[in-house]
Amino acid sequence: RRIDDWIQWIPNGALWSPQNIDRVFSRGLETEFSYHIQVKKWNFDLIVKTAYTLATREATTLLNDPTLHKQLIYIPKYSDCFIFTVSRSETCLRALVSYNGYRFTSADQLSYLDPFTSTSVQLMQTMTISKRKTTVHIDCDNFFNTNYQLVENKPQPLRNFRFGLSIFI
Repeated sequence: RRIDDWIQWIPNGALWSPQNIDRVFSRGLETEFSYHIQVKKWNFDLIVKTAYTLATREATTLLNDPTLHKQLIYIPKYSDCFIFTVSRSETCLRALVSYNGYRFTSADQLSYLDPFTSTSVQLMQTMTISKRKTTVHIDCDNFFNTNYQLVENKPQPLRNFRFGLSIFI
């Protein structure tokens, strides 16, 4: 779709500021595939999601603007996500692998962030305590300790853990 007066937030040192882009042409393709199989009491699920996104500047007031027809900053052309789940009864183990392609950090595409793959793993147990459904989980984000950035010069955390408890009333 074509969008007039697209507002994009641009990093300017420690602060971000809005920038008006005269006209943007945003288009792409998304796919999703899921597969489930049960073997005896074990359940196996696979979900694969892919995205191809083009978001380009299509109009400018500047003569010979080097940003014309270029991908907007921080929008990867390619991204993928794979979710694999193994479960039995009330126990579940899930792995999520996500890929983000190159993301330009300058509108003229002279600088960019490298693509990266990140993996998260979750172990979850559901039980009943005092007649209340309760879920306990432990998550490990960035399982393989990947060094990556979503925003230039802002590294993301290395391997980290989260614990959670949900009690449904």
